[in-house]
Amino acid sequence: MRLLTHNVLRNNTSDAIAACRVSKKNSGVTSSNYDKSPTLSISSVTSVEVRETPPNLTFVRRMLPTLDWTGLVQAASALGLSTLPPVLSEELVGDDQFITALHRVLMDVHLMEGILKCSLTGKEFQVSNGIAEFMLQEEECERMRR
Repeated sequence: MRLLTHNVLRNNTSDAIAACRVSKKNSGVTSSNYDKSPTLSISSVTSVEVRETPPNLTFVRRMLPTLDWTGLVQAASALGLSTLPPVLSEELVGDDQFITALHRVLMDVHLMEGILKCSLTGKEFQVSNGIAEFMLQEEECERMRR
């Protein structure tokens, strides 16, 4: 799983949406703007792969406004990459060398084995062979039907 993919993943269970409403009720979070909820944290990493691809600076610059920067920095750190700055500045956005390095982080680093954890509910999702297991258990499906 690329870090770009991880950055847009959210726990969309009814429990998570309800927890998001409760924890952010003053900021107006609802199921329609749930995408503002926290990125899933990465833990128990046992395998990471780097697969180099040609850098696409235009693509990376266009993706910047959609990124959860704090979530990306935390995810990269969980994978042993501590080179991302805590804050993204306009100066860095204009720096081709930085954008090339960011492309490497977003597109070339793959979480192969580990766990994604929802900070709202504590629910964990296994990542195996680079694929997150988001299948709900039967009791979770029953709760969603009600």
